[in-house]
Amino acid sequence: MTHAPTDQYDDGILELFDTLPAWIQREANPLQSRIEEIKMHPGYPLILKLDGEDHILDHIQTHLGEPRVITKDDLDYMVQRLGGFRDDNRAGINRTLHRISKVPGRFNETMGATIRVARHVYGAADALSAYIAAAHNILLIGPPGVGKTTLLREVVRLRAQRYKASVVVIDTSGEVCGEGLYPHPAIFPAVRIQVGNKSMQPELIRQAVANHGPKVCVVDEIGYHDDAEVLQMTADRGVDITCTAHGRTLRNVVDNPRIWPLLGYIELDKTTRQRYRITDPTFDLAIEVRGKGKFYVHDRVTDSIDALLRNEAPEGHMAGRWADGELP
Repeated sequence: MTHAPTDQYDDGILELFDTLPAWIQREANPLQSRIEEIKMHPGYPLILKLDGEDHILDHIQTHLGEPRVITKDDLDYMVQRLGGFRDDNRAGINRTLHRISKVPGRFNETMGATIRVARHVYGAADALSAYIAAAHNILLIGPPGVGKTTLLREVVRLRAQRYKASVVVIDTSGEVCGEGLYPHPAIFPAVRIQVGNKSMQPELIRQAVANHGPKVCVVDEIGYHDDAEVLQMTADRGVDITCTAHGRTLRNVVDNPRIWPLLGYIELDKTTRQRYRITDPTFDLAIEVRGKGKFYVHDRVTDSIDALLRNEAPEGHMAGRWADGELP
């Protein structure tokens, strides 16, 4: 069995297009390097998200000169090519990161689809490689759409180069490793554990540690269903953890009680209203993803958290592609 070289991966865009009706392929193919999403809603024109903006292709006509819109036949063709959707109304394509999300109707029929065109960005973590190599437990912070999961995938790749199959990814949403039967080759030889329901995430983290003996456990989007406590116990057992959390900055994470077990079991003094740590934080590296290729690094996480608990600004380091004179 052969694998793609570690510095180059096929995005699988042609495999994705092959699931779509021919007329959509014709419109999308010249724009494939810019497409971020394809939106198919019956009765509407084809909608392509290009460079962050939706473009309604209402200029397309049928051979009869009528406006071309998405039809039930178009959706049925795509569903047949995909082989259907899972219980969470998602489908994927083997060894790709693309995600096809179904719009369900009243009787769970397919009433539309949003197709996310995803690409692995090799080298997305290059500016952080020295920090990552020196860290054990890493937290990546950022709002949706800034490249947080893209960065996480590169961290997985770097960890897998070092620890091989002892890196286990708990892939709850299919965002990290892809949604098909086989994971994207970028994570090879890390092991992927798929999660059908987000409420099962803590239990599957426990099973990963008990059954697969990982040296590194990776979890995307923590802060739900008591997974922080399970991850804290995982780290206490000597397993390194790498996680992502929603928020613009470390301050947002510190303000989220669901993540406090990983930040030193923060408690609130009911008299003074002052927050304080009971133990040391689990994470020794926190990276704020401020935009595509822009990072603000906390490599002294304990000091940063303590500063935030005192309502002071934490000290960090800018890394990546910031403009001259730009402030974090």
